[in-house]
Amino acid sequence: MTPYGIDNIVADGCFLPREAWKRVLRRFKEIQNLILQAPAGTGQIWLVNRLAMALIGQAAHEPQLRAVQFHSNFSDDDFVRGACPG
Repeated sequence: MTPYGIDNIVADGCFLPREAWKRVLRRFKEIQNLILQAPAGTGQIWLVNRLAMALIGQAAHEPQLRAVQFHSNFSDDDFVRGACPG
């Protein structure tokens, strides 16, 4: 497999700089959860696939990567549990 990392995400056309992606990936490794919320058609799946490849360190494709996409009528409250204060 071909190596893949943060530099590849930026080279593929992502608008955030390398340092921002380092923080995103570091935070993801800490909490192991990431919610991307944006209008339909703005590239969330494109980005999720590249983030996944950067996390595993190599270029990969289906069936190695899978993403879950919720309908825009859902909100975080519909599927996030345990976030409510006591």
